[in-house]
Formats: sequence, structure tokens, C-alpha cells
Amino acid sequence: MARTIIKTGLTIFALIALPLVSALPGCSGTNTIAQRRTAIVGGLFGDKIQTLQMQPVNGRKDGQATARPFVNRITDDTGNLLAYTVQMQVVSRSGPFTILIVVQPDLCILRAEVLEYRADRGRQVCSPKFTDQFTGKCADDPIELDKDIHAMTGATISSRAMTEGAKNAIRIIKSLQPTKNLRHSLFSPSQCHPRDSRVIPAKAGIQNKKTKRPVAS
Repeated sequence: MARTIIKTGLTIFALIALPLVSALPGCSGTNTIAQRRTAIVGGLFGDKIQTLQMQPVNGRKDGQATARPFVNRITDDTGNLLAYTVQMQVVSRSGPFTILIVVQPDLCILRAEVLEYRADRGRQVCSPKFTDQFTGKCADDPIELDKDIHAMTGATISSRAMTEGAKNAIRIIKSLQPTKNLRHSLFSPSQCHPRDSRVIPAKAGIQNKKTKRPVAS
């Protein structure tokens, strides 16, 4: 009798819980990954751009079957850079799933979403309760589980996989940005003393013993 009641309770729970989990963003639906990505970006920048412009950065074609991250530049109608999107596959206990990280030029995360999650186990990572934790995280933040990101119950490995993916997305964008030439920024001609640009003549009669050349005084 007790077993029957337990089985009945579990069945009712499954009938109620599974549709709710399946309805989480990125965990179901007939839209393709590209359509979901476009919808997310459009929702973020729709008021700033009339025509959505996304240019591949790393040469990978959309939909290409590879685990290599797919990076896009998002620009406005005048070509100003708004953000980058990093689409990648990360691996949980139940297999790989696809995530999208929107990174601003200042290396802060604007949005993190699960684009596709096919397995039943670990789908809790699709919940905004989890993904919203990444918004506002920047390159100097830990972005680590149990530090500034909290795992979802029943989806610890998936939570860790997405957290590492988000941190890696920032590293990818950082590597794409041009680095400043410290030599020029620290020692620009305008900052040098006028004497530094003078050619100092060598003193007659004094030579370097090895090169036999005159030594400047």
C-alpha cells in the first residue's frame, strides 16, 4: 500500500515537474539555435539598432558542427561596436549543451543563456534563477562556483560547466581585443625631455676598447 502511494506520488510529480522544466528558456521549442541567438541579441539591442548586424570574428560558419567557440561582433547601424556574442558547447554529465554569452567591450557579461539542452538531467541551468547570476560579472570577478555563482540543485555539474564557459568567454574576447603598446603609451615622444632627441657628439680621442669606436660623452 505504501509503495503504491509513493509510486503514485512520484508519477504525479513527474507529470507536473517535467513540463515546467521543459518550458525553461533554451530547453525546448522548435526554434533553431541561430534563431534563439538572434532573438536574444535583438531583445538586448533592438532599441539601439534598426538592422541587426552580427559579423563572425573567428571565421567559423554558423551551424558548423564543431566544439570551437563561435564569436560574433554586434555593431550598430554606424559600425560602432556594442558587444560580442560567444556561442560554445560545454559538457555536463549528461552530455554537451550549447550556451551563449554576450560580452560587452569592457569585458563584462551582459547576458548568459542556454541555447540548447537536450538531456533531461541538469536542465535547471536553463532557469533565469541561475543564468541571471552571470549578468554584470567582469574579467576581474572570480566567476567560480561556490564563490560568486551558486549551483542549481540537481544540476551541479551542468552549473559548473556553464560557469567555466562564461569565464572562458571573457578570456576569448579579451584575446581578440587589441592591446596597447606600452612602450609608446609610456614613452611617447611628447613626454620625453627635449634633450633626449639631441644627437650627442662623441668626444675626440676616447674609444671603446672592443669596437674601436668613439664613445659619446
